[in-house]
Amino acid sequence: MGSILKSLNSFFKISLAIFLLIISLTILSVAGYFGYQKYLNRNNSNLVHDHLCVGGDYLCSYITYKYDNGLKARLRFHIGPKYFSEDFKKDYIQHIKHFKSKFTGGKELRDKVQDSPEFLKPEIFEEIIKSDDNWVMLEFSDKDGFIIKRITIKMNDAKTWWANDDLKKRGFTIEVSEPFSEKEYRKIYHNENSLLWSYPLIESIKLVE
Repeated sequence: MGSILKSLNSFFKISLAIFLLIISLTILSVAGYFGYQKYLNRNNSNLVHDHLCVGGDYLCSYITYKYDNGLKARLRFHIGPKYFSEDFKKDYIQHIKHFKSKFTGGKELRDKVQDSPEFLKPEIFEEIIKSDDNWVMLEFSDKDGFIIKRITIKMNDAKTWWANDDLKKRGFTIEVSEPFSEKEYRKIYHNENSLLWSYPLIESIKLVE
């Protein structure tokens, strides 16, 4: 009888240990899952910086976007390197590197670039807002180059003019919100975004060259 009780006691101890182990593993798995989800959500909500140009560098845009129950994007358009001197291009290229990498110490260079007379050509923006045919298309792809989403932005969409301290127009900003699943957003390969353009857009720019 004593040996039976000892066996039962050992059995219950082992069973309890297994039960506690299962509970511990379950808690760790749940904690890990929610920790991973929190990590993904934090990454999705991080603001991504990009900078893209169209057709022979006539027109460029600072682009920032993030996931917030859909895709939120801001495009700030300015004239492209086609109109810059070689010396100015050097500062401009370095400034764009700062922007894309979110470098916070580049304010002096940014102001130097954006306040330069070479950065101003307001007549281009006054021309391209005249027609529905003037548009760009922001294209998002996955790491294999497959297109996930294309968003068309018309130059005459609602915008905010972007000016310097002398109220001379540098360009304008357009904000867009697009339905976008979190699953789709996670697939975006952020180094492979593209900015496509309409033929009439470039032709409108050429009218005021």
